[in-house]
This record gives sequence, structure tokens and C-alpha cells, in this order.
Amino acid sequence: MDVVLPAAREEGDIRLDLKELAFIDSSGIRAFLILAEELGTGGRLILASAAPSVENTLQLVGIERANNIELEDPSDR
Repeated sequence: MDVVLPAAREEGDIRLDLKELAFIDSSGIRAFLILAEELGTGGRLILASAAPSVENTLQLVGIERANNIELEDPSDR
């Protein structure tokens, strides 16, 4: 998180490749929400290449309801 936060204070999107992420819990989801909040209206947090279990969890909690968080469409992979 400490590595990505400075980039969130810049203008533009941040794309995170989640292909190596096998599990996510509430602390990981909270980190994404904090990062998106730091981005504000200056960019989007794009979550890409999530494993099906991680993508299902993110969809279940409604992560895309945040104005600037986007789950990359699997057809874009």
C-alpha cells in the first residue's frame, strides 16, 4: 500500500494486475477503497486479471459501486 499511495496522488489511472492474488479479505478490499479514495476524481483504480475466486469476492462486496473502481472485463484480458 505504501508503494502505491504516492502514485494515487498523481493524475491518471492506476491499473493493478491481480493475477498472482489467490485470496482477498476485508483488509485487502479496504486497501483498494483507500487507494480509490486517494485517487478521487483524478483517475480510476482498475483491477485486472483477478482469479475467479477473487473477482467473485470483489463483485459480491460491490467494489464497483465506488465511483472510480473498475473490474477489468475478462474479455479484455
